[in-house]
Order: sequence, then structure tokens, then C-alpha cells
Amino acid sequence: MGGVGSTRAGDPLPIRVFQLDDSPDETTLLRYLLADCDGMEHVGCVNDPGALLPALRDARPDVLILDYSLGDHVRFEDIVRDVRRERPDLAVVCLTGCTDPESAATIRASALEGWVIKTSPLETLLAAIRGAGGRPISANV
Repeated sequence: MGGVGSTRAGDPLPIRVFQLDDSPDETTLLRYLLADCDGMEHVGCVNDPGALLPALRDARPDVLILDYSLGDHVRFEDIVRDVRRERPDLAVVCLTGCTDPESAATIRASALEGWVIKTSPLETLLAAIRGAGGRPISANV
């Protein structure tokens, strides 16, 4: 089974990207943007955090794009913990509109492979997905 950057018969496998965002518009937009990106494949999305773990089992992504703000009754830290327990090999990149210091501290403490502000250029998100082993952070944070 290949992961990020693995090859099969010399051809790179696409990076399989899955998304959790409570906004259907955001998930639709990312799906269309990734459709035009060589080396990436949008393999699914959910808008309900409760549906995430079963969907990850089915989609088998390499990278999870995770929104920070998913509603009043959903803690970001709990989602990250559950994902790490279920899929410790899965790279997680936070895509968020939150720039306040408290949110930034929570995201940093979650030990993600990357995080990007939603107003960043598309290339910033693509770089975070491609280099999920690093910690790419938007310049405007």
C-alpha cells in the first residue's frame, strides 16, 4: 500500500486527500481545486464530524484536511485525538479561518503536520498537502 510520495512501477501515486469541513461549499470548492492539481486526488469529504472515522476507513486517504471550527459542541482536540487513535499514519492539515491567539495555540498543540489559513493562496495549501511531514504555516498567522 502506497502512501504520500510512494511509487508504483516508477509512477508517483497521487496524494489521496480527504476533508472534514462543516461547510458544504468549502468541501465542494476544494474538490474542484484539487481536480486540476497533478499528483493529488480528492477521495472524499464529510460535513459531520460524527461521520469522519467510518469515512476514513472507506476512503483510505494519505492526508486529512480538517477545519478548526466545526460547531459549538465539537472540540477540535477531540477530533484530532480520535483520528490519531484510528489512523496514526494519517497526515492531518488544519485549514482554518481562525487567526486568534487561542485558536492558534490549540492548533499548534495538536501536533499536526501542517496548518493553513483559508485566506492564503491556494499554493500554500497545496504545499502543506505535499509536504505534510513538515509544518508549513501561512505567513499571515
